[in-house]
Amino acid sequence: MKGELPKGWILTSLGEIASRLQAGGTPSTKVKAYYENGTINYVKIEDMTNADKYIFHTKIKITKSGLDNSSAWIIPENSLLYSMYASYGIPIINKIKVATNQAIIAFIPPEGLVNLDYVYYYLLSLKPLLKYRIRGTTQENLNANIVANIEIPLPPLAEQQRIVNKIEELFTNLDKGIESLEEVKSKLKVYRQVILKYAMEGKLTEKWRERNKDKLESASVLLDKIKEKKLKIKKFRKHSLIEKSILIKLPEEWTWTELVNIAIKFQSGGTPLTKIDKYYENGTIPFVKIEDITNSKKYLYDTKIKITKEGLNNSSAWIVPENSILYSMYASYGIPTINKIKVATNQAIVGIVPPHNLINVEFIYYYLLYIKPGLKNLIRGTTQENLNAQIVSNIFFSLPPLEEQKEIVNRIEKLFSLADHIEETVNSKLEESKVLRQSILKKAFEGKLVPQDPNDESAELLLEKIKKQRLNKEELVQEKLI
Repeated sequence: MKGELPKGWILTSLGEIASRLQAGGTPSTKVKAYYENGTINYVKIEDMTNADKYIFHTKIKITKSGLDNSSAWIIPENSLLYSMYASYGIPIINKIKVATNQAIIAFIPPEGLVNLDYVYYYLLSLKPLLKYRIRGTTQENLNANIVANIEIPLPPLAEQQRIVNKIEELFTNLDKGIESLEEVKSKLKVYRQVILKYAMEGKLTEKWRERNKDKLESASVLLDKIKEKKLKIKKFRKHSLIEKSILIKLPEEWTWTELVNIAIKFQSGGTPLTKIDKYYENGTIPFVKIEDITNSKKYLYDTKIKITKEGLNNSSAWIVPENSILYSMYASYGIPTINKIKVATNQAIVGIVPPHNLINVEFIYYYLLYIKPGLKNLIRGTTQENLNAQIVSNIFFSLPPLEEQKEIVNRIEKLFSLADHIEETVNSKLEESKVLRQSILKKAFEGKLVPQDPNDESAELLLEKIKKQRLNKEELVQEKLI
């Protein structure tokens, strides 16, 4: 730790100020008796990442037999748990007695000599810097030795409490500001959905439609043109599945149809066998998976994986022309994106190719965005709910005249642009709050957050008391063993 410490402070290590510092262990998962009807709360990394400052319960419990037949041990409540593997560097205070696995080390504070909240906030301040302390390979981890040697600036006990009080006061104010910003983000999400609802019901362009009524070709005529084009390739659904009585009334110039009827091609993709190298090696055809869609926004310009022509020909994948709609059906379902390049897709994605002279592809994009919150009502699933090509093809689609589609897209984008600008500002403020939180912690542990009191007992004397208390406990343990 760099910088001069205030008078009365001392630089020590986590191991030096602990009454006990020890990792846990895992009872064999093959032995049911170690887990069935267990009553001992057993902490894993997952429990820590799901908690905040305190942990009150665990997902798994182990038995006394499981505890006795592993290196797990009972950690008293109001100790500090510290993650060492995977999501490393997370401190948590346990409000219940627990055992932990070997990925977690427990810090037991000396009685009445160290403020546990002080240690918690100090370790929290270190989290962004931990990567510089670790020498790892494929997965960087901490270990018990690294943790024991973590340097910690130790102030007098009374000052530890003053520091904790000030941190919590400032954090409370900061959290209130963050809560307000998050509320703005939630309202923007609702705002966007309201805009889409008004747009897709014809309310957003109501006055525009009145002014341009004599220039608009009705959507029914438009649908007939699409039908004529599709009948040539035998792709138009002749018998509508729509029950008109359950749908809202659209403007006179609009019409209801099914999604499949506004596409000249509507088809999901397929995956070339991953065992056959020649289907992938030196491939030049962008191959879209769900991951590519979730990582893109409105437009898709590239893919992580490419396949070969041979891979394409030996699977049900097909070339989706640029400026089509790609629509996710599995896992993160209901996400539309517009491909700005020719692509192939796997079976989890349906390609929707519109007749561009009759349908605005961006209107389709916004329509699919609009219906996303209601998709769960279309799905009949079990362990994992998915869409399928049949469900997607049957989606009701409110179709306006082509010129109105374009006007709707323009209006949505102007209004969304305003919301995006506000959201960018909010996100910027949220990032600033993270920096401010870290700045508060930095000042706290440099001794700059609260004033020092010359009447406080020095940390040097405090450290001597900690060592003496630990030594006395060790002697008591030895006596019991004799």
